[in-house]
Amino acid sequence: MSSIFPLFFLVCLTFTFCAGVPSQKCERSEPTNSCGKNQKPDICGRMCEPSCTNPHPNPKLCPGLQCTEFTTTCRCNDGTVRLNDKQCVPIEDCPPSSSSD
Repeated sequence: MSSIFPLFFLVCLTFTFCAGVPSQKCERSEPTNSCGKNQKPDICGRMCEPSCTNPHPNPKLCPGLQCTEFTTTCRCNDGTVRLNDKQCVPIEDCPPSSSSD
């Protein structure tokens, strides 16, 4: 029983200290309009963005992201897909797939 008291005291002391320290505020960054062609700033999205290689990602494998200032990024406009890490193009502008039949 006596070995539990120091641990309990330490937990209480830590809680008291943390409760008395004000949390830091993170400034919310509003999306800027510095996205490329066919893109828009967005605070929401999915783990998998539609791309030339996967234009219709499975929503079960690519769930939506919680909308926060920390997930703000540029996303492709509706009707366009990610060609590479930077460009969004209409799906008809994607290069032909190189699958071997």
